[in-house]
Amino acid sequence: MALQEPTLWLQVNAISEILLWSNAGLQWINEDESFAVECDVSEYAIGAILNQGGRPVAFMSRTLSPSECRYLAIEKEATSIIEAVRKWAHSLNDRTSTLITDQKLLFLFNPEGRAKVKNSKTHQ
Repeated sequence: MALQEPTLWLQVNAISEILLWSNAGLQWINEDESFAVECDVSEYAIGAILNQGGRPVAFMSRTLSPSECRYLAIEKEATSIIEAVRKWAHSLNDRTSTLITDQKLLFLFNPEGRAKVKNSKTHQ
């Protein structure tokens, strides 16, 4: 059974108010606190959350292109991290930040300093 327009609107408003006034919503950035960037991937998408004081202040996500879907999990995770850091570079610059990921062996560098991850974005 499809929801009627007014019922759907009331539900959206109720959810918006809950998120706005509860701890689940985004918070304002405090210039004196450090940030934590949490990144994760799925088979078809990447995402990241910018946290401050244990609460989210921003988020990003996108679907992967067909060629990116063929990346190894470690390469997808690296892509997520690189895009998140680039997106929030203006907030992360000149401040101590923490990177949180579920990948254990994310960046392995060879003696020449080049990443062993295929993603060419690591060299820019």
